[in-house]
Amino acid sequence: MKRKNPFASGQEKHQDKKHAAPMSIDEGKTEPEDSRTTTDAAKDPGAPDNEDDLIEAVVLRQEDLVPPREKFSWSPSLATAPWSEQYTALEHFRQSIKFHPSSIQTAAFPDAEACLNGLVVPSAEHLRSALSRSGLYCISEYVQCVGESATVHSGLFIPVLLRRSINEKRFIRDAAHEALDHVATCCSPLELLQVLVSFSNDKNPNLVATVRVSLEIAAMACHVDWADNVARPSWIPSKSPCCRRASESDLHAATSSMISWKGLSASLSLSTLGARRGASMGQK
Repeated sequence: MKRKNPFASGQEKHQDKKHAAPMSIDEGKTEPEDSRTTTDAAKDPGAPDNEDDLIEAVVLRQEDLVPPREKFSWSPSLATAPWSEQYTALEHFRQSIKFHPSSIQTAAFPDAEACLNGLVVPSAEHLRSALSRSGLYCISEYVQCVGESATVHSGLFIPVLLRRSINEKRFIRDAAHEALDHVATCCSPLELLQVLVSFSNDKNPNLVATVRVSLEIAAMACHVDWADNVARPSWIPSKSPCCRRASESDLHAATSSMISWKGLSASLSLSTLGARRGASMGQK
């Protein structure tokens, strides 16, 4: 008769414990669901991480703007506000320009410099197309609102408008060209010439061509002022061709003198500008 090993049961128990799967110290505990997994599962996979990108902004032209509930007032916090708040403030400013122009003109709006430097011009250069386009429209409308008083800001407006006039997006270029035309028409011509000639030697031929167009508009404005005030015999009508020729020649001489004084006469002549532009287009 086979004897039973008294230690067999202990060894079997020991082997069972040895081969048993190790128990986790967290066994029996329910781990909380990862909040990131839940959020990602509920989120549209095509949605951007920044919810501001989901905001759709429709840029209105001046004729489509509606009257504001109240007049625009400048706040320094707008300079560092999110772009969506800046867009709303910019549209409010444009509404006030259209429907309350007297509140924007001259001394009625003492914060003009701060508003233009902190909101309008930075918006015109913003990477977001909607904000940039609205900023360019705002410059155009502001200049038309205040007229020649905008001359003091020409050194602020013209550089950004020229840079945006060669942007890759056509609607940005069109808005910049439109604003430049209004700046060249409304501001003091002699002041504009001093600002524009500094860009006439730029390496970008498209920018130089834009400078040429603005110079032509400014020169025509000079001609109008000159023709109205030129000294002439009383028997010569104010619109006489001889008076017109005299004023044009004097204007050309005055403009050439200013350009030569800047050392930029060659780059500002229309024939030279046209040749440079044609050569650059041929290289492309």
